[in-house]
Amino acid sequence: MTAEASRSPIAERVRFDRIEAFYRQAPRATQTNLVMAAITFAVTWDRAEPLLLWTWAASLALLHAIRLGIWYRFTRDARRFEHAVAWERRCAGAMLLSGVVWGFGGLAMFPADDPLLQAYWLVLVVGISAGVTTANAFIPLAHDAYVLPLLVPLILRCVSLGGFTHYALALGMTMFLAFSLRQARHQAQLIEDAFALRHEREEASLAKSRFFAAANHDLRQPLHALGLLASTLRDHRGIENPAARLTVERMRQSIDALETLFDELLDIAKLDSGAFELRIG
Repeated sequence: MTAEASRSPIAERVRFDRIEAFYRQAPRATQTNLVMAAITFAVTWDRAEPLLLWTWAASLALLHAIRLGIWYRFTRDARRFEHAVAWERRCAGAMLLSGVVWGFGGLAMFPADDPLLQAYWLVLVVGISAGVTTANAFIPLAHDAYVLPLLVPLILRCVSLGGFTHYALALGMTMFLAFSLRQARHQAQLIEDAFALRHEREEASLAKSRFFAAANHDLRQPLHALGLLASTLRDHRGIENPAARLTVERMRQSIDALETLFDELLDIAKLDSGAFELRIG
C-alpha cells in the first residue's frame, strides 16, 4: 500500500485545508510581491544593467500572471479536494519559479562596487524570506522551493566577492536560511495540528450525534412500553388504594420526564453537529 493510499480521512482533509489556506492568501501575497518589485525597480533603475533589470522585471510580471492564473483555476475547480496532490505540486512549482526570479535579481544586480545597493538586496531578500516563512508554512515544500533559490544565489555571490565582510554576510545568511527552514517546519506542524484538532472535534461531535440518535431510538421503545404499562395501571379499576394510584401516577410522570430529557439531549446533539440552522428575525 502506498503512502498516499494509506492516509487517513482526517489526514486527507488536513492536507486539503493547508492547500486551500495557501491559495486563499495568494492574491494578497501577489500584491505585496508586486509592490516590492516596483520599489526595487525604482531603486535599481540607475544602478543596474538595463538589460538585466528589464529582463528581471518582465520575468517577475509573467511569473505573477502565471501564479494568479493557477489561483483562479484552483478557485474554479469543483473537484479540487480530489485533485489536492496536483494543486500542491502546482503551488510548489510556482513558488520555485518565484524564488528563482528573485534570486536571479539578487545575483545579477548585486554590484561589487555599490555597498548601498548590496545592503538593499540583503535586507530585501532576508525580509522576503522571513515573510515567506509565515505565509508559505501551510505547505513546507512550497516554502523550501521559494527560500532556497532566493537566498542561495546571494550567499554564493557574497562568497565570490571575497573579503571578511562578504564572508561574514554569507555565513550570516546561511545561518538565517537554516533557521528559516527549521522555523517553517515548526510552523507547519503547528498549523497541521490545529487543522487536525478541528477535524477531530468535528468527528467527535458527529459521533456524539450518532450515539444520541441511536440511544433515542433504542431507549425510546422500552420507555414507550413502560409508559403504556403505567397508563394501563393508572386506568385499571382494580387499583383502589390511593397510595398505589399515586405511585403509578408518579411512575407515569417520571417516564414522561425521561422522554422529554431524551428529546432535549437529541436536540443538543443536532445543534452541535450543525443539523439546525439558526435564523434570527
